[in-house]
Amino acid sequence: MTGFLIVLSATIMNEGSPPSLLPHVSKAQAASISITLAGCVTPTGTCTSAGWWEGTIHDPTITVTQGDTLTLHLSSADHNTHQFIVDVDGLGTCSTTDPCSSLFSSGTTFTFIIGMASGTYDYGCTIHPQMIVLGGFIVNPGTPPDFSISASPGTVSANVGVLGNSTITIAPQGGFTGTVGLASTTNSTNLSCTLSPTSISGGSGSSILSCNGSVQAKYLVTVTGTSGSVSHSAGVVYNVTTSGTVGGSIVPVDMSGLLPLYIGLGLASAGLFAAVLVYGRRRAP
Repeated sequence: MTGFLIVLSATIMNEGSPPSLLPHVSKAQAASISITLAGCVTPTGTCTSAGWWEGTIHDPTITVTQGDTLTLHLSSADHNTHQFIVDVDGLGTCSTTDPCSSLFSSGTTFTFIIGMASGTYDYGCTIHPQMIVLGGFIVNPGTPPDFSISASPGTVSANVGVLGNSTITIAPQGGFTGTVGLASTTNSTNLSCTLSPTSISGGSGSSILSCNGSVQAKYLVTVTGTSGSVSHSAGVVYNVTTSGTVGGSIVPVDMSGLLPLYIGLGLASAGLFAAVLVYGRRRAP
């Protein structure tokens, strides 16, 4: 009776919590497990009707999330040729929809991104179908593609009639690559604003928000980014002031304290003028 044996070391990379050990692999930042597939040709004697050696503990379920990267270190313990498959279409053969390794009889590494729909699949060997693990590969839904919006600085100070700028940044989340339209609203008609550009493509980028106020006041500008049915907003406070109050304050001056100085300067000037006249008269023929 012939037996078949594959040993797999699986590493799942994602942004989840610390690893959960055998027999179940859940979301993990870097979870590693060792998996053994063991089967036989004839379902008699020491073989079960499912093609497993009697007494074999069936392989642990591999649980991943859409967007995860799974790395398999495959080796053939029996030195026969094998091919690892996640049987997405249920046909048991390697197709364009199935993650399949290359054929191997010694050791190889197989890495793929979990891009199939969420659900429960089988995994095993295409060459030895009796080694397929039924319901052993579970794909959980990933985080829907999304984006975030932020403003820097969040507070802008500017004089009346002078433009003040803030940078609006769009960042992707969950593989978002869409286009985000931008629009601004203010809480007063005394503040006018523009955005350049008014849309961000490719899922990430920045736009400049420029505003100027006609009246001294504190204003709120709300910038909203929209992509399809998803929208997010960021707020910017504009502190519009007169030219005498930007960066400091007006200091009152006691003019009476300067009066003696003004008088002294005036008398000195008058004396100088008189001296010039006297000197001029003495030099006259």
